[in-house]
Amino acid sequence: MSNSRDRLKHTMGENATRARRSVERAADQAGERMGDVRGYAEHILDQSRQGYRQVAERAEEGFRQAGEMVRENPGLTVSAAIGLGLVVGVMIGLTLGSDRDWR
Repeated sequence: MSNSRDRLKHTMGENATRARRSVERAADQAGERMGDVRGYAEHILDQSRQGYRQVAERAEEGFRQAGEMVRENPGLTVSAAIGLGLVVGVMIGLTLGSDRDWR
């Protein structure tokens, strides 16, 4: 009987050791994958920051150019603003007018 118990204990010990090694290998692999994911996330974050900087620089340049155009051509700018306002006003008027019933 003691021999059976010893074999059972030995087998259980071996199985526990194998299970522990399997868990350790899985944890190592998960750690490696987490490192890969972390590296990918950092790469995406860097690209996002770079894209944001580029968009901000382009917007700033566009505002600067618009300001220069207004300063250089104030009459044209005012005329364009008035024309745009008239077009938008007519479109709104037509939209509101089409909703009414003119019987």
